[in-house]
Amino acid sequence: MAFMFPLWVVLAGNSGNFASADLFRHHPFCPSLGCSMPVCLVGAGSNLGDRAENLTAAARQLGSHPQVDMVTMSRFHRTSPVGGPGGQGDFLNAAMRVETTLAPPALLQLLLEVERTFGRRRTQRWGPRTIDLDILLYV
Repeated sequence: MAFMFPLWVVLAGNSGNFASADLFRHHPFCPSLGCSMPVCLVGAGSNLGDRAENLTAAARQLGSHPQVDMVTMSRFHRTSPVGGPGGQGDFLNAAMRVETTLAPPALLQLLLEVERTFGRRRTQRWGPRTIDLDILLYV
């Protein structure tokens, strides 16, 4: 069963290349391929402050958790905000493939904790944010 949420993770020193062919190379249901934990896709976005640094630092913090292994991350992509208040700056977005022993609700709580450490406050729907982390896929 797959769970859909949002999230972002960036590896320190990652070149930003994302090989989609490798995305599920270590599928969790194929131990013979070397995966010992569920595979997750995490999305991340930022449109306040130093967006690239926000994404990179949030990824480092996520990857420092003992039950999360960072595997790979996409390049950054700039997007215009959709919905929400006018006058927002563009978002810088990325996606990561991570492996974790955390269950989906625990992973979501970890992502929310990382967001809070970066000052994320949910005061305005679709408003500007320093960081937005979402579980995109959990298998």
